[in-house]
Parts: sequence; C-alpha cells; structure tokens
Amino acid sequence: MGNRKGVPIKAAGFLALLLILLCLFLYQPVQGANAAIRSIDIMVDLQEDGSAHVTEVWDVTIVDGTEYYLTKHNLLKGQDITNLSVTDESGRRYTNIGVWNSNREGADKFGECGLIATNGGYEICWGIYNDYGNHVYTVQYTMAGLVQRYKGGVALNQWFISKELLSYPEEISVVINKPGTTFTSNDTKVWAYGFTGDIYVENGQVVANSSKRLFSKNYVSVLAVFEGGQFSPAVSSSKTIEKVKKDAMEGSQYISPLRRVQEFAAEHGIGVILTLVGVILPITIYFLRWVKGFLTRLRKKSGRGVRSEQFGLLGKQYKKVAFCRALPWKNNVIITHTAMNELGLLKNEGTLIGAYLLHWLQNQQVKLVKKPAEGKGKEMDAIELQPIVPGMQECELELYHMLAAAAGKPDFVLEKDEFKAWAKVHHKRVGEWFAKCKKVGEKEMKEMGALAKGTKEVRTIFGKKIKHPAIVATKAGVQYAKEMMGFKKYLQNFTIINERQPREVELWEAYLVYAQVFGIADAVAEQFKQLYPAYFNQPQMHYGGAENMEVVTHLTSSYGIAMATGYNRGHYDAISRSSGSSGGGGSSSSSGGGGGTR
Repeated sequence: MGNRKGVPIKAAGFLALLLILLCLFLYQPVQGANAAIRSIDIMVDLQEDGSAHVTEVWDVTIVDGTEYYLTKHNLLKGQDITNLSVTDESGRRYTNIGVWNSNREGADKFGECGLIATNGGYEICWGIYNDYGNHVYTVQYTMAGLVQRYKGGVALNQWFISKELLSYPEEISVVINKPGTTFTSNDTKVWAYGFTGDIYVENGQVVANSSKRLFSKNYVSVLAVFEGGQFSPAVSSSKTIEKVKKDAMEGSQYISPLRRVQEFAAEHGIGVILTLVGVILPITIYFLRWVKGFLTRLRKKSGRGVRSEQFGLLGKQYKKVAFCRALPWKNNVIITHTAMNELGLLKNEGTLIGAYLLHWLQNQQVKLVKKPAEGKGKEMDAIELQPIVPGMQECELELYHMLAAAAGKPDFVLEKDEFKAWAKVHHKRVGEWFAKCKKVGEKEMKEMGALAKGTKEVRTIFGKKIKHPAIVATKAGVQYAKEMMGFKKYLQNFTIINERQPREVELWEAYLVYAQVFGIADAVAEQFKQLYPAYFNQPQMHYGGAENMEVVTHLTSSYGIAMATGYNRGHYDAISRSSGSSGGGGSSSSSGGGGGTR
C-alpha cells in the first residue's frame, strides 16, 4: 500500500521509537543494577560546646569501584570533621591515613580511610578494592560546630543525608541525643525536610525516620531549636534563628512535577505509559529540539551541510573558502574556540586547554619536566606550573587554578592522567569552566559586532514556519567565520602553498596555538618541521627540555583530551547516580551524607 498524506512512515517510526525511549528514560528503577543501600542509621551524641560524636551505619551492596565515599559538603562556618574511623561487619578497622588520594591504585587503597577536602567540606573515603557484595560499614567522626548560637536562639541545622546517593535507601533513621540531658517537646522544637517520614522528641532524644523509600530528589535535613539552655556553643552565627527556620522551610518545598510522576510510578508499580499519558506529548515536542541538533551533526558528517543557530548554512560554503593568512577573529583564541564549537567542528572541548598550555609554554608560564612513573621504572612527561604572571585573562586564570588544584603542593607538577582523574572527580567545576568560556567568547563576539539581536525562522512540529527572537551572526560575523575556516585550510595546506612570506616564520608559534584549537597541531608542527628544519630544531624551541616540537604539541593536546575525558566520565557517572536531580535544600544548613563508589 502507498503511504497516505500526513506523517511520513519514517517520521512516524522515528516518533514511535522516540516515545519508547522517553518512557524508558522516565521510568526509574528502584535500585541500580545490583548496587543497593538497604539502610542508613545515624547516631549523634551532642556535646556541651555544640560539637558531636557521629556514628553512621551504612548497610549496602557494592558491585564496582575501588573506593566508597560519603560527601559532607557546604559545611557551615566553624564546622570541621576530625577523628575519622571506619570499620566493617567483620570488625576490620580501616587505617586512617589522613589526606586521601583517589588517584592511587585500587589495591593500595584497600584497608585504608581518609578525608578529601572539597570546596566547603569533605569527602569521607575508604578503599574497597575487589571487596564487593553485601557490607555494613560503621563510620565514626567528630564534627565541630554542629550546634551553633544564632541571634535569638541555639539550633542544629544539618543535612545528614544528601541527594548524591549511589542508589535509593530503603530506610533511614537519625537519632540525636546529649549524654546526661533529656530533651523534651517543651524545650526542643524539631522539623525535618526532604523525605517522607516523621520527626519527634521521645525518651529524651530527637528521632527522625523514614516511612517510605528515598528517591533521587530526597534528602534528610533536621532542624532542632534548643530553648532550655542545654548548650554553650563554641560557634556563633550572625543569622537570626527566624532566618534559619525560614531558609530551611523554603529550601525544602520544590520538587519538579516530572520527578513527582517518576517517584509515584516507581513507588506504586504503575505502568509508565499509563502514568505519563499527559506528559509524553509536551516533553516530546521539546525533546525534538535535541533530536534536530543530533540530526544536524549527522548531516555535517555526511557532507550534506548543516545549519548553525548563529552562522547559518555550513558545509559546502565553508569548504570552499579561500586561504586566509590572518589570525582568526583578530587574534582571539577564546572566540575561535567558541565559534568552532558553534559550528560543530571541535574535535573535543579540551582543545582550548591545549591551546592555553602551548601559549603558556611559549611564555614560560609552565615548563615541561620529567616525573618518575610510580611502579613503572620510567619517567613520564609532565608540566610544572610557574608563578602566575600579570595579564592572564579570566578563563586562563581559572584554568591555571584548576591545574594547580590537580597538581597540589609543594611542587605543582602535574601528569595528564592525574589531571584526567581530577577532572572526573571535579566534573562540575570543569563543566562550569567550559560554560564560562563559551559565555565569554559570545560576549566578545558581540563586542566586535559579529553577533547581534535578530530573528530566526523555525518550523513547528506541525510544519508551520514562525520567527523567534534570537542572537544571530551579522554579515561581519559570517565573514569572520569564513576567514577562520580559511585560516584552518591554510594551515592544513601549508606545505603546498607556493607563496610564503618571511614573517610566517616569526608567526609560527601563534599558528600552532590556533592549530591546537582546530585539533590539527601535530600535523601542522610536522609541516613546519619540513619547511624550516633548522629553525624548528633550535635549542630555544625545546620548551623545558622537550626533545622536539612534536613532543610539545602532542603533550599539550593530551592534557586537553584528558580534561575533557575526565569531565565527561564524571558527568556521566553523576547522572547515573542521581538521575539528573536538581533543586531543593536550604542554603542555611550544611549538607552531607551522599554515598557511592568510584
């Protein structure tokens, strides 16, 4: 039979497949593959000065990874964690080594525990190398400043379990007491947020427990206001007690409608398609925008041409550009990276890191050194950061700080695999940096007249064309983009261009920086070597003692790839753990208790 007018068969099939995928996406199993958190029990023994001895018992199933970790982020001023100990169900006591290094070999971490200082808190870690299966871990530590004095009262305001969990706990409990003191409902007012359950004062203790399984949006936050003079806190805050209450209550209210549907379906076992009949269609409409981008990338790879949101039709018109010798975008690296990203032509986002590192090597901001490879009996190429020089741009400076954080003190020497591991753990910071670089690039494009407010024509799902306000490339912007592609073409064909000028020798270091952005630095360096072997092999070209320029370009490229790879893996793992949850949580309380393996 012939296809009737309407939705094409291929389109209908694609839409059906899309709806199935959406259903699978929206359905959330109660647990991960085999990993599980059966229960979390937290006992808090408060002291007169507001500090506490905390005991957390985690009943879990582990299926992968080399270490387990609990997050204790956003600690309040005056809070700190000390005296860590970890034991398991067999009585094994893990050796506290102090500062934890996640980059060590898995076998070296087993049987040890320690702390990683994060931005505003800690991660409690212990090694689990090949020790998979069911376990009950008892984690004990001292927390200073858990109870603090506020203007108008004394209170405990703490996220005991956060949303960053490997899987969904079946049940939780928190018991808070002070040895020698009996809390009563008259002198102790209590609230709990972030989960379905109860909180009450009973038998002289504050008790909170869940009545339903926790999901990815859930957390466990406890606010207790002590009105009977039970404490003499060592830590004071300038906030009022009313402000603390207000922040805690406001922060607990938001749960997205989509998450409510997901949790309802998972809890009651209702078929997802029936549950989401009223949700699938609008989500599909918005999701098709992503599909459009995906198909655009396929068209580009097939050579059929694509359309950029800002720079119009690509493909053939950019392949036919003339050679251009001028440095792109008036010699602006970050705009070049942003434009290549917008055109969908970046090999990976990390090419900007390679460009910055090569530029820093040229300016002696970093040096290449040899670093002994642990357990391998050989040396590895690494970079050594030098003191910050004046004039670094905002994105450059932030990259420098990330490299310094990954290298650590005292030598500030960093090997690329260390950088990849660091980027995986700190993927959120890396992602924010990439976003900032894109924002800066677009801002500078606008300032030079390459982007401006305009309209773009889009086709609705029903085929109607409409115009939307948008930021689009001006004629000058399109010309800049063509010149950039002409410069890339020039670099790729450098050896076969007959007309070369003496100043090109002087500019070749700048050329290599842009070649890094384009992802062709190794090939361009080889061309320069063929054309100017004497200049290429001069001693001043050996940055920090590197054997030759191929080593330099390859090494700087590898750091960009390492950062992008680490970021992507960390971001994917975070999505797998938390299913992309967002929102919730009062900013006035400290948070912690997320758990998982890596």
